[in-house]
Amino acid sequence: MTWLIVALTAAAAGTVQTVTGFGAAVVLMLVLPHLFGVVTASAVSTSICIALTASLAWKFRRKTDFRFIALPIAVFSLSSVVMINLIKSLDLRLIGAAFGAFLLALSLYYLLFAGRASLRPTRGVVLACSAVSGVFSGLFSIGGPMMALCLLPCAEDHEQYVGNMQTLFVVTNCINIAARVANGLYTVELIPISLVGIVFILLGRAIGTRLVRQLSAEVIKRAVYLFVGISGAMTLIENIL
Repeated sequence: MTWLIVALTAAAAGTVQTVTGFGAAVVLMLVLPHLFGVVTASAVSTSICIALTASLAWKFRRKTDFRFIALPIAVFSLSSVVMINLIKSLDLRLIGAAFGAFLLALSLYYLLFAGRASLRPTRGVVLACSAVSGVFSGLFSIGGPMMALCLLPCAEDHEQYVGNMQTLFVVTNCINIAARVANGLYTVELIPISLVGIVFILLGRAIGTRLVRQLSAEVIKRAVYLFVGISGAMTLIENIL
C-alpha cells in the first residue's frame, strides 16, 4: 500500500509541477511525512524530485543564465546543508509543528497575496531568498516558493525562469541528497521507493503536458494550496496537542 500511495502522490506531483510551474515537493510533502516521518520524507521527496528537475533543466538549458544562478546555488546549498547537519539534534515534535506552521503560512500567502506581492530583484534580495529557501529545503525539502518569487522578475522570459529554477534545484537537490546520505538520513533501503516515485513523477509530467492546454493553472494552484493549508493546520494541531 505504501508503494501505491507514493506512486500516486508522485504522479500528482509531476502533473502539478508541469501545469503550474512548481509545487512537486509541496504535493509530495503533504503525504510522505505520514508514511515516513518528516525527516525521512524530506530525503525521499528530494530524491524523487531530482529526476523531474533534471529533465526540465536539460530541456531549457540553452535559456539558463548560469552566471546569474551560480551564487544563489552556493548560498542555497550552504544553508540547506547546515540545516541537514543540525536536523538530528532537533526535537521531532518541534520539527513537525514547524512544518505544519510553514505549510499553513505557505497556503495563506499563495491564496491571499501571491498575485499582488512582488520582490524587487536586487542581488541582495535574491541571495537572501536563496538562504531562507535553503533552510526550508534542508528541513522540509520545500525551497521553491520563495525562489520562484524572486527569480521570476529576474528572467528575460518564462523559459529562462524555468531553466534557472530547475537548474538551481537539480544542483541543490543533488548536494542535499549527498548531505542526507552522509548524515544517515537517506539509506540504501529507501532507494527502491525513490525509484518508484521517480518513474511516476515523470509519468505525471507526461500527463501534465497533455493537460496544460485544457486546465487553468490558477485554479489548480488554488486547489492545491487550499489543501496545503488544511494539511498544515492539521499537522500543527497534531504536534502541539
